[in-house]
Amino acid sequence: MGAQQDIDQDSSSNIQLPECRRDFGIHTATLIGFKDGSTPLISLSQPPTASVPHPTPTCTALAARSIVELHGDHIGSEVVIQYENGEPGKPMIMGVVRTPAAWPATERPAQVTVEADDERLTVDAKQQIVLRCGKASITLTQAGKVLIKGTYISSRSSGANRIKGGSILLN
Repeated sequence: MGAQQDIDQDSSSNIQLPECRRDFGIHTATLIGFKDGSTPLISLSQPPTASVPHPTPTCTALAARSIVELHGDHIGSEVVIQYENGEPGKPMIMGVVRTPAAWPATERPAQVTVEADDERLTVDAKQQIVLRCGKASITLTQAGKVLIKGTYISSRSSGANRIKGGSILLN
């Protein structure tokens, strides 16, 4: 059989491999597990193109590095990858793709609006407004209640001081 088929180990470094084009784009893959409990294994979402050949078939697991923390809960999730230095044999996981169904459905935080001009300050809130200073407070509720609390409450008027209500309770 000829000497060409017998390649010794020292001359293997002289073998010229076909040059792959570099790929600096963003791609998606599926996280399919972990090798030795720590190295992420991915399966590419798209087969390699002729312009960017990939060293492994898409049906096999490909070891990847990651810049994000990955857990067993992420197995089966779509991940975003880029290739380290553009080399298709060195995938780097950049993040986990989250779907809206996976996001917690929380209400937006309560919004308070404040409008001010030279004559008036208006504060609007959905449930209640509380003005507090030390042991004193004034609370306005959505139900229409006005609660005034303090260690000493004084009501003074140079004109009429009216108290109106369906009933009035004094002590």
